Amino acid sequence: MRSRVAIIGAIVVVASAGVLVYLQARPSDSPTLLQADEMLPSVTAEDWVTYGDHLVLFTVTGESRGEFVPDEQGSGQGMAERLITTSVDAVLWSRPEAVSFPEELDLSWGGWRVEADGRERAFRYGPSVALDVGVTYVGMMTYVELPGERPFWAFLSTAALLPAQDGIVGEGDVLAITGDGASTYGPDPEGTGYDVLDAVWGAPVNDLVALLERTPPDPEASEFMNEPAVERYADTLSSADG
Repeated sequence: MRSRVAIIGAIVVVASAGVLVYLQARPSDSPTLLQADEMLPSVTAEDWVTYGDHLVLFTVTGESRGEFVPDEQGSGQGMAERLITTSVDAVLWSRPEAVSFPEELDLSWGGWRVEADGRERAFRYGPSVALDVGVTYVGMMTYVELPGERPFWAFLSTAALLPAQDGIVGEGDVLAITGDGASTYGPDPEGTGYDVLDAVWGAPVNDLVALLERTPPDPEASEFMNEPAVERYADTLSSADG
């Protein structure tokens, strides 16, 4: 059974009321980056093991263009999704009592903005990798349950999805995350703003797994670990503030 994966920061949040979303201008040969706030933290290894469910190694096997979806009937403007097929190579780490991870996944990863005159511009949710066909990636997956919506799998954030060609974090995809939230060639030498990326970039994937295995969850979240991830985060914040 295949299931479509979202990224929490750019799919769920964009659909939520009151969240600022904007388009960041990029060079003409680069995709526009669609920016949004993240729903869950992903800066530290503690964040990953507290709000993630499975660390998954996967390879992109193909891409296709989804159907054109107009903004409104007859407008001529709209979007078409970039649809990605993958093969799951391994589940490298799992949170105790996490929902079982499916064997196969499809991704909706960016797409094309279509104007009324037929002009198109590629877009992607940023900062993020490109998800190129033939490249292997490692990502922290979270099972998301929101009121009134069907549960779904999502990347913890765009910063929790890294290229990992030949088993090396950072290999195989030239687009990576920098401290100012842009995508560039390789990590920011002064730090990305994400502790996990700074710790494992250029290292074997097994070093990332070892980092997660030796990192305990946030103690403030200990009594909420059986709750859905988004609810767990909200309750953890409330507990810390209290």
